[in-house]
Amino acid sequence: MRRIFMAWVILWASFGLSAVIASEPPQIPLTPYPTAGVAFRGPSGWVEQVRDKGKTIAWWIAPDSRPGKPTAIIMVECAKPVDSSLDEAARGLARGFHGEVDGRPTSMGGTRALRIVAKNGGPSLRPVEALAAMHEGRLYLVMGGVTAGHSVKEELESIRASWTWTQIEPPFRHLELRDKPFSLAQGAATIQLPELMYTYPHEEPDRVLDLGLHNFTRNAPDFLAYVQVVPLPTVLDFEAYRGQLSDRLQAQGIVKKPIVWRKLEGDPDRLVSETMQAEVPDGTRGRKQSTNIRWAVVRIDDRRLVSVNFTLPVDAPGDRETYVRLADRIVETIRPGPAAQPGPRKPGPAGTGR
Repeated sequence: MRRIFMAWVILWASFGLSAVIASEPPQIPLTPYPTAGVAFRGPSGWVEQVRDKGKTIAWWIAPDSRPGKPTAIIMVECAKPVDSSLDEAARGLARGFHGEVDGRPTSMGGTRALRIVAKNGGPSLRPVEALAAMHEGRLYLVMGGVTAGHSVKEELESIRASWTWTQIEPPFRHLELRDKPFSLAQGAATIQLPELMYTYPHEEPDRVLDLGLHNFTRNAPDFLAYVQVVPLPTVLDFEAYRGQLSDRLQAQGIVKKPIVWRKLEGDPDRLVSETMQAEVPDGTRGRKQSTNIRWAVVRIDDRRLVSVNFTLPVDAPGDRETYVRLADRIVETIRPGPAAQPGPRKPGPAGTGR
């Protein structure tokens, strides 16, 4: 009799446990960020934004935000630390927040972390909470900012609780293009770019995209692209522009010989240069450094073209041809947009020279 009773107890316990498990909501899978060496669960329902700094792993705005006016943001970053210790980094962050370091112990992926807290009672967006951890010589930050009446506490705790360290990988293994293209010059053209590329600030963001592909191990970009829409003066056509560009680069001492152009996929309106060694300013007292560059020009209508300058740093890891192929893939995605002006096309010259 006792055996039967115990069997019922076990059966009921098993049923009850199964019912509890079945009633629990499914866990949202972790999102991997392999080039930064982490994976975590992002804020549910929040809108992810295009990376705007090399050190940004990812960032989001709150779902109730209006265009250009976020009610709250969350940003995850990784960079080479300026301070020698986590405590110093946290204190510096607290000063910037006008807040304080929370003394209660916490962790990120099993690594010691510190929490920084502040308050914001005003209508402007201000940072109010952050998590900081040091891992393998890099400083990782999870930061949240809000306007009055909003909170990021639950979202940051979800990121912290799900934080998982992974093997850091170089960018050349993750060159997938974004599904959604970027628009240029108010719809004159569109272009697709790697998911991991970030934008540098520019005074003409609609006409120019200044982009980089950041390597968190080197703390430097492995690949750069400067994309711009160029108006063609009435006295200068598409063929003349590419010759003038070659002459100008030689006159500036950037390249030592004329650019040799080839048609991409046989298209006379889509030209790419060979890979050339170039001398470019390194930002240090006018000095120059050697690098590899490629150029591309794509006609979008009879009045405008898209010019792309690719930079392939010589110290970037991996096979250079990987980035050469990436440049070609990007140029292949450039298309006239809805604001392009249709018109008769002039035939391109024979051959691939100037």
